[in-house]
Amino acid sequence: MDEKTFNNSIYKNLLTYNAIGISIYPDDNNNNIIYHNSFLGNGINAKDRGNNIWDDGKKGNYWDDYKRNYPFAHRIWSKGIWSTPYEIPGGNNQDRYPLIKPSTESESYANLLLLQFQEHHPHMFTVFRQLLNL
Repeated sequence: MDEKTFNNSIYKNLLTYNAIGISIYPDDNNNNIIYHNSFLGNGINAKDRGNNIWDDGKKGNYWDDYKRNYPFAHRIWSKGIWSTPYEIPGGNNQDRYPLIKPSTESESYANLLLLQFQEHHPHMFTVFRQLLNL
């Protein structure tokens, strides 16, 4: 983030295949809340040197490298979260309630799944499209 950001909500985004999904610099970027996002295929999912919140108090974000970083964490299926917070590199921030599965609240997530299905199963995609009248 290049601009100063205070008291913003960043949610329901799909951050994919970037060198860094989100990078927040110190001092000028604080009191933001970042939640219900899905981080997939990024070199580094996030860096935060500011003072920000990475969950909404119940659920946080989906991190595709979670299982690799926290191999002994347990799933809390009833809540849809992991038992161990996800540490955000660069400072003292953490996602206290990392999601077990990617957030499906984002329309862009649904679009990504549709594009992946089309890429891997073009004939089936055409049949479904005709059946659904899309």
